[in-house]
Amino acid sequence: MNSTKKIYVDYKNLEKYLRLKSPYIFVDNAEIYPGVRAVGKKYYSNNEWYFKSHYPDNPIVPCGLLLESLMETAALCIYTLDDENVDFVYPQKFFNFEVLKQVHPGELMTVEAKIESFKRGILKAVCAGYLEKNFTREQRTLCCRATFQSVVPKMLELSCPKRTEVSK
Repeated sequence: MNSTKKIYVDYKNLEKYLRLKSPYIFVDNAEIYPGVRAVGKKYYSNNEWYFKSHYPDNPIVPCGLLLESLMETAALCIYTLDDENVDFVYPQKFFNFEVLKQVHPGELMTVEAKIESFKRGILKAVCAGYLEKNFTREQRTLCCRATFQSVVPKMLELSCPKRTEVSK
């Protein structure tokens, strides 16, 4: 699982790996070390579809979409593996999801995702989202974080013992 091969994804090839379609993509680009870690970026422009209805007088990114950005970045770590058994990455459990600072239009969030374990189709990831003031890494603030578990169904099925018919 320790890969030194770095993959860069952006709007040109993101859908090849992420398997989602716009407008439900919450990573603009990412630098990925398959199976290990990823750093993704999401710029929240003033034109995002949810800002029109989510507190229009003080628009903020909905918490669920912040979580989605964290999960998508972690999922890219698995989708970029060179493994035909990676069919989909489905979230299963969430632990300790926190929103520490609201995200507003015009802000850039950097997501750092680390795969803590990935065995038999079950992965555990730790992610954190940071707001970058003036788009510099030196001036950043933690805005959200989560630990979660996801499953890769085909890998999970392959790792389970096969059922055998018991004749009567």
